[in-house]
Amino acid sequence: MVEDILKRFSEVTNVLKRDKICRDVIGDSILTMEEMYTLLMQIETCLNSRPLTLLSYDPMDLQALTSGHFLIRAPLDSVLEADLTSIPPSHLSC
Repeated sequence: MVEDILKRFSEVTNVLKRDKICRDVIGDSILTMEEMYTLLMQIETCLNSRPLTLLSYDPMDLQALTSGHFLIRAPLDSVLEADLTSIPPSHLSC
């Protein structure tokens, strides 16, 4: 199971490294596994929040159906922030 996950992670990493947009974001940085995972989750959230179609024909209702609706039965409103509550304040920097 872990080998499959690492293989998939390696494949995704290779695809992202070839993508110009990802290179612009990452640059020449070497990301840790956690940083790459966070980046992939943020990309996934952006992709899943893209509108597929309108939910109603009312011109005042601007809410759209997204793939997030199929995943969590609700719109994905924002990118999740990292939970920093378990990190001591002395280890955090601005």
